Amino acid sequence: MQKYEKGIPPSELNSKIAWADAERPKHLVIFVSSYLTNNAREWIEKIKRDKYYSIHVLEEKEIISLLLKHEDLISKYFIADKNKKLLTETIEKWLIYNLIPDFYTYYYLLENLDKSSLTTKEVVFLYILYFTHYSKLEELDNKEYHGIDINSDISELNQILVENFNSKDFVLRDVVRVETLSSEGLLCMDEEMIDEYNYDFIATELILYSGLRGDENSTFKMANYMFRRISDNEFIEILLHQNSSLGYKIHYGNNYTFSTYKNAVNFLDFSESVISEILELSIPMKKIKLIK
Repeated sequence: MQKYEKGIPPSELNSKIAWADAERPKHLVIFVSSYLTNNAREWIEKIKRDKYYSIHVLEEKEIISLLLKHEDLISKYFIADKNKKLLTETIEKWLIYNLIPDFYTYYYLLENLDKSSLTTKEVVFLYILYFTHYSKLEELDNKEYHGIDINSDISELNQILVENFNSKDFVLRDVVRVETLSSEGLLCMDEEMIDEYNYDFIATELILYSGLRGDENSTFKMANYMFRRISDNEFIEILLHQNSSLGYKIHYGNNYTFSTYKNAVNFLDFSESVISEILELSIPMKKIKLIK
């Protein structure tokens, strides 16, 4: 539909009438994004008497009035587009400037996006963003931010990813060398936190290198990584590349053991002493029953 800002004259309606004369419909409905000029309105009234089909004209004010009576249509076709645009802008800011949204923007996206309409990589972005920036998006003491609980939204994203996993192997297995840039979850655990926090995940921002240390021809990529134990027997592991294609790997398994978690930690290429300390403090990952 062409967008008009001024009144529409009769000349703009001729082609529509000609089409209706040729196709012989029972009704012709003309949607007008602005309004008809007085001449156009008089012309339509005159030709109506000679046509074998009914002519209906809906001008901008009438269209808006009708839409306001149907909130479901507004939500689906207008607000939804704004929410998707906000998600696109959030991803662009992350890619270009490495900026993450504040909690309320993130919460707004979770609550208002139609998750079933998202691509898998958009779901990956929302999910991994939360865990790799956990301390910035939530208060650490109660998994709630100012009384807002988003666990149900996170669980919904989790289920979508489990249904769309694309790897049966550890996502970092083929990476030559990695360097961790941040630490969330069990990677930031210390002895004083053991009794207070029951983390079920590790998460970090990474640099992925194509060559070994000292290789002058080595290239690198930025990425986000996480491993999470999602039930007593299940785990999910994700790698998301921080580039325009949002390349990702989702590794899911329903045969979790503590060895699974140890293998994931080993791929992060820490020193032996650091790995030993992380594993020693990862009590929730060792338990038969996962604490929630």
